[in-house]
Amino acid sequence: IPGVTVNRMTVNGTNAAGAGTATGQATGVAVRGFGAQFNELLMEGRPVASGNGQTFDFSTMSANYIGEIDIHKTPDMSLSSGAVGATINVKLPDPFDNPGLHAQGFVSTTDYEMDGGARPAFGGLLSDTFDDGKFGILVDADYTDKHILGHHQDIVGWKAAKLPCSAFNQNYTTAFGSTGCAAVGPGATGSSAVDSWYPQDMAMYLERTDSRRKDGRLAFQWHPTDNVLVTLDDNYSSDNEHLESFQRSTWFGVFPANGPANVVLDSNGTITNFTDVGPTDFNANLDDTYIVTNTPGINVTWDVSDDWTAELDADQSAAKLNPNGNYTGVDADVGYGPNTSVGTNGYSGGLVLNQNGNVLPYWGAVGPNTVASGSGATFSPNANGLNPFIIGSHVFPLTDQQRSDKINQVKLDATWHTGSTKVNFGAQFVDDLWNSRNYNSFDNNYWQLWAGYGPASNNYEYYCGSLATACPDQHNPPAGAIQVTHGVPLPPSMFSPVNLGTWMHGFSGQSNLPSTVLEYNPWAVMNYLITQPINGDFKPSGTYPPYSGGIPQMVLNVSGMQHVDRANYSPFVTAEHNFEVGDMTLKVDAGLRWQKTTEHIGTLATHLVNLSTQPGDVTAYSFTRSPAIWTTATFSYSYLL
Repeated sequence: IPGVTVNRMTVNGTNAAGAGTATGQATGVAVRGFGAQFNELLMEGRPVASGNGQTFDFSTMSANYIGEIDIHKTPDMSLSSGAVGATINVKLPDPFDNPGLHAQGFVSTTDYEMDGGARPAFGGLLSDTFDDGKFGILVDADYTDKHILGHHQDIVGWKAAKLPCSAFNQNYTTAFGSTGCAAVGPGATGSSAVDSWYPQDMAMYLERTDSRRKDGRLAFQWHPTDNVLVTLDDNYSSDNEHLESFQRSTWFGVFPANGPANVVLDSNGTITNFTDVGPTDFNANLDDTYIVTNTPGINVTWDVSDDWTAELDADQSAAKLNPNGNYTGVDADVGYGPNTSVGTNGYSGGLVLNQNGNVLPYWGAVGPNTVASGSGATFSPNANGLNPFIIGSHVFPLTDQQRSDKINQVKLDATWHTGSTKVNFGAQFVDDLWNSRNYNSFDNNYWQLWAGYGPASNNYEYYCGSLATACPDQHNPPAGAIQVTHGVPLPPSMFSPVNLGTWMHGFSGQSNLPSTVLEYNPWAVMNYLITQPINGDFKPSGTYPPYSGGIPQMVLNVSGMQHVDRANYSPFVTAEHNFEVGDMTLKVDAGLRWQKTTEHIGTLATHLVNLSTQPGDVTAYSFTRSPAIWTTATFSYSYLL
């Protein structure tokens, strides 16, 4: 269709920092350049609830038994007020569409090239009319299972900073001006006159997605009289996207203050090479997105006379994300390297970027105590930290996202039609109630209970007098200093390397990247950690209570609490007339729709009271907020189209 393009599904762990990975499944459409958030989706002329924010996700709708799809690039006032992109009306089959007994089914399989396994899809439809066409019933259902393996590499979080002159080997002139250092290199003082752009982190992900969808429709039609038709229907869908990802990454969050060296800039001020010292992370993430949608409705059509038709339509569409309240994100982060000033096993290198977009960026040094040199990556024989085993625990975010959307709709209209003229008028009421809440282990800081990569990398912090005062000289602490270990050593049996095969098909430069990532069960790590002592200098955020054992408790994320109740009242009138022009027909449409909207919005509001660095994770912060206050606002507006 001209001007219509399909958006493909992306998956990404709840706690992942990077962009999503495409799975190839259709999730939405862009019309005339406007994305899915600018489109309106209707099913049989009815708005459909979405558990995925307030944008409908097409992956939750089966295409197997759709009868027709109408894409309105200009508004049809009898349907809705329209959208910036388009109004998409999906029409489903009914038993009276094809009188008599009909049955059909399908069986198929999908084998994604990289996954190496065929997965099933099957479904069936049964429709029949009886009692001389007075009654009809239709039932259809289908099930689809897809396994998708993906490679994903990204650099995220580009940040600007005026780097110290000691970080450069020469001055650079960029689009923002010259670095302007009087001297460069070790021992140089002062900072660059212009910003340089450095990355927050780079990561490689091996991702396995298990996508399972179930759909069903039940439609019952009844002619109590020849000129009255009653249709009862219910449409159900569930979409479960289960993602397992295994990640290797390095973070440069403290880059400007960490003594960077050998910085190279391009003409835009972006750092394309540098030397830094830091730890290496290995993540295992489980991410679940489970959306259930159900839309029952009733439609009554009455052919009053040859010229008049009246119609009543009502339905309720309800969708929920994570209706069972399970974890939506379980992210174990382990690794090796320095977390404290006395830590060891860090790499000495950075990222190397190529101006050619087909060449993959790479780490200059990979593995503990490895120093970047030459034009390619330098690899340690112990790049995965398995022999000798030096892996310790780091952070462990847990998340639970819950959303619900419920739409109640009632529409009453009448149509007068004669010859080449048709006039339709009526009124519609739509109430959309949307709620969102998130729970996590970030807000109470419990994700930091065992942070720091462990003693194998010498991650100790020394305190003088009390845990409130770090000793000034961590390398030579005085007698009686309190030693706190950051992180817990983990059992080697939990981890195994997985070969990546040909990494990132279609790109070059794979030889400069690790050929394996570590695979492990995040719940196995968690079940082990809860038997171990937490970091001695751990503090919960704000007024949250101390950790009392067991799986870390999640708390309500204040900023993720939202309530929106939007009621729309819309009288409308449309007219249509066909003019015969020679041997052609000119169709002229006109319409008016007045819409009044009343919105009630509620959220929890709080402000930041204190911000402090984490003793077990120097790239993260602990936040203290004021008590949350439930804040509401009401808006009312109207317009004529």
